[in-house]
Amino acid sequence: MPITYVDDNLAQRDWKIEHPIAVRQTIIDYLSMPEPGDILIIHGGQRDARMIAPSGRELLLEAILRVCGNGGRAIVFSGGAPIISVRTIRETLSLASLHEGVHYLILTAIQNLPLEIDFPSLLRATPTPEWRIAEVKRRHAVPTLWTLALLCQSALLAFDPKNVDDEAVTLLGGREAMIAVRGSSGFTGDQLLAPHAWHGALAARAARPVCDAIEKEWPADAGTDDGVRRLVDALYDRSRALDAGTVAQAFCALYRALRQNQELQH
Repeated sequence: MPITYVDDNLAQRDWKIEHPIAVRQTIIDYLSMPEPGDILIIHGGQRDARMIAPSGRELLLEAILRVCGNGGRAIVFSGGAPIISVRTIRETLSLASLHEGVHYLILTAIQNLPLEIDFPSLLRATPTPEWRIAEVKRRHAVPTLWTLALLCQSALLAFDPKNVDDEAVTLLGGREAMIAVRGSSGFTGDQLLAPHAWHGALAARAARPVCDAIEKEWPADAGTDDGVRRLVDALYDRSRALDAGTVAQAFCALYRALRQNQELQH
C-alpha cells in the first residue's frame, strides 16, 4: 500500500520515517507525484500549506482532497494547530463528503507521531470504502487531553497561589515555584483567564467537539472526567468566568488520566 509522508521539518523530529513509506519535503513535491497513493501523512504546518493551487484551493487542502478523492486516506498532524484552521479543513472536506475518522484524521499538539499512530498497523492496512483511518490511531493518542492539561497548567500560574488547592500546587512544584514563575518576565498565563485563547488552542468554538474528543481519549481506568467537563462548560458558557477551583480540579483529573495513559504505553 503506497504511503507518502510530507514534512518540511522532518530533520528536527524525534522520529524517523523509513522505507516503504515515501518521504517528500513539500506539498508541491507530493502533488507532482504521478499517483496520490493510498495514505497521505502530512504536517499541518507546512510552509507551502497556504500557497494556492490551480484549483484555487490552498495546497494543504488540495493534497488532502487529492488522496481522499481517489479513495485513499489522510492524516494531518501538527505540534500545535494546523496553519489552516481545523474548522476550515473540516468544512472543506465535508463539502466533498469526506468524514473525520473515516477518510481523514486531524491530530494536534503532537509530540511524537509514532506514539499517536500505529505505523505497523498502517503498513498492513488495505483501504476499502468502509475502512476507517481512525483504526490506526493508538489507544493512547490524546492530543485534546494534553492540550487541556498544558492550558490548565499555564492558567493556574496566573491565579494567586493561595487560591489553588494543595493537590494542584503539589503537581506544579509548590507555591514558591508558582510564585517564581509568575514573576518571570516571559510569563503569559494571564491571557488564559479569558476563554478566547482556549478556544483557539482547542480549535473549537463550541463545547460539543471538545467533549466528544475527551470522551474518545479518556482512559477507561482513569476515573470520571467530570472535573474536565465542568471546565469545558465554563469555557464555552459566556456567563461564567474561570476560577482557580474549576481549573485546578480539571488539571488534577487530567494529570491522573495522562499518567494512566502513559502506563498503557508500557
